[in-house]
Amino acid sequence: MSRIPSLLLALVLLTPAIAVAGQPTYPTLSSKDAEKLADGKLILMKESAGDETMVTGLLEIEATPETIWSIVLDNDHIVASSKAVKQVTTYHDVVDPTGLRDLRIQLLMKVGFSEIVFHSHRTVNVSDNWLSWHLDDAKDNDIKATDGSYSLWPGSRPGTLVFVYKARIETGKRVPEWLEEELTESSLKKFLIYVKDVAEG
Repeated sequence: MSRIPSLLLALVLLTPAIAVAGQPTYPTLSSKDAEKLADGKLILMKESAGDETMVTGLLEIEATPETIWSIVLDNDHIVASSKAVKQVTTYHDVVDPTGLRDLRIQLLMKVGFSEIVFHSHRTVNVSDNWLSWHLDDAKDNDIKATDGSYSLWPGSRPGTLVFVYKARIETGKRVPEWLEEELTESSLKKFLIYVKDVAEG
């Protein structure tokens, strides 16, 4: 079984952001990027440090928070948004007294002849419009590390929201930088555009 291609795809196609403990922050944008965002264009920013790559994607969506979260939190939509994700199963879902939702999902991915299974431990705070996750180390995983967040912010005009997706990726393997970057960009764009298309459709 070929591990490297499937490992890369698992890391970058995982629905997806920066290691955060609590509410994510809004990224700093140049005036040019802010204008592009308001024009409906997808903004992608990357920052590398050693073996880790931080990727941030932003896209303005004309929809309510409820509509967007109904897509992001739906296992069927996670599968539909990626050709590699074949199955998503919820194995833990509890809301604590403060309103935080402890949501844990198992993802099965198939790439070529390779099969990857990993577990995502998600903290969901829909009332404050954010979700963060990290790898559930209590389970067996076929990837080394990934964590991230989704968050919603006011858009440039009434009725719009900026959907921000941040991802930290650690391959744990020596892989060509250009390949990792290409796969990261592709997966981010596909997921953000998928959410926008479904939410506005």
